[in-house]
Parts: sequence; C-alpha cells; structure tokens
Amino acid sequence: MRTLITSDKRKGTTANTMFLLWCGDVLPKVCIFVPRLVSGTGRGFGSAPQQKRTTRTMENKIDIDEMLRREWRELGVYYETDNETKEWKIFGDRKGIENLGTIIKEYCDKTGSSQISEHVHLGPYSYLKIMTWDSPFITTDVIAGTIDDLKKLSGLIKEKLRNAKTGDSFTIDKEFGDNNEAKITINVMTDNFDPVTMDEQLRL
Repeated sequence: MRTLITSDKRKGTTANTMFLLWCGDVLPKVCIFVPRLVSGTGRGFGSAPQQKRTTRTMENKIDIDEMLRREWRELGVYYETDNETKEWKIFGDRKGIENLGTIIKEYCDKTGSSQISEHVHLGPYSYLKIMTWDSPFITTDVIAGTIDDLKKLSGLIKEKLRNAKTGDSFTIDKEFGDNNEAKITINVMTDNFDPVTMDEQLRL
C-alpha cells in the first residue's frame, strides 16, 4: 500500500493529496474503458479484416459492460456526485443500502485499515472512496475519517434507514464531521431496485 508523501496536515485534506491518491488508484483503471471509445472504422496494423476487428471490439465492450453491471449489483446501490449541490447522491433499496453500511463496517474491521490514507474504492468506476484519516470529513472526492468515525458512518446509515420508508431520502452531514465540504443523500428505492438502470453508459 502506498504511503502519502506529504507533511501538510489540516482538517480535511489538500487538493494535492487528493490528486496524488486519484492518480495512483483511479488513473490506472481508466484503460479498461478504452474499448468504449473505439469506433471500429478503418484498419489497424496488420492485415486483419475490418469486420473481424469490429466484432472483436463489440465482444470486448459486452464483456466490460457485463463486468460493470455485476459490480453495481454486488454493491447494491447506485451513486453519483453533484458538484453544484456538493453531495453524494446514493440510490438503493433497503437491502442495498444496508449492504453499503455493512461494506463500510467490513472495511473498518479489515487488518491494516487503521493506517492513514488506507482506503477502498466502491462501485465499478471506483469514484466513491472510503479512506482512513485523522479526522472525519466528506468531499465530492472522498469520505474519510478514523476507523471509529467510519464505524459511526456505517451505524448512521443503518439507523437512518430503519426510520425511513420507501420513497424517502435522508442525509448525513454534520453528524459525521464538522469540516464537511459535501453531504451524503441516500434515496430509498422500491424493493428489488437494480442500480444498473441508473447508469446511462450501460443503457447505450
């Protein structure tokens, strides 16, 4: 696991710190989505026929799409960030939201998770990052805090879910951390909600 190369500490985290984390963990994964951008027109190197190249590209796209669908369903919720309202918007049925709380708790219980900057990415695109830090905060890049803070977050998700009905939404903000730059809004969907249905890329 990489260690952050920075001596700058503050409540929250710095843009440079987040950029380093992003480059180290998200950027290498971008390559798996390159087949989405291949048009299939023209010939590449060698003498492979155009039709065979196009077929292979489509097969690769189908394989990647199936992988993304599987990862959304394993997570159980769909999420997105809204930079205007500064919030994480999470959508899931009761089972999926409960699962999200459990995943965060499992991260807290994992050996090594207490190390500063240790983290886990959730979902197929790895945008949602849960990270260990010395104080709790939420931004549109990361949700972070000590192990006790993150256990508290898991408990808040499950507690607020118990008091919510289908169609309700609830937020987590200052009860998690005073230095938040964003909040979490969780929307309780109908039973058997499929998070894949909200991913526009998978509807193409």
